[in-house]
Amino acid sequence: MEHSVIDYIFGNDEMHEMVCETKKFKEVSESGFKAYCKLRDSLNKEQLDLFDKFEEMMEEERYMDIERYFKAGVKIGVRFVSECMFD
Repeated sequence: MEHSVIDYIFGNDEMHEMVCETKKFKEVSESGFKAYCKLRDSLNKEQLDLFDKFEEMMEEERYMDIERYFKAGVKIGVRFVSECMFD
């Protein structure tokens, strides 16, 4: 469904901030960024181009995956509530 409420919730910056505010998320994010920088600095031009392409594809795949899981979770939650209300 295009332009659904689920899409609105998923694309909401406040939701993103709520997830990113946790201490654990910040620790993992900072650690990953340090490793990322170290790896990038060690690559030659050809490897860097390939790495950038890989990174772009992985980011797109990750976003699609997260969106899919989020939508499935919302739908399961709605089914659960409707079962509880109309059983």
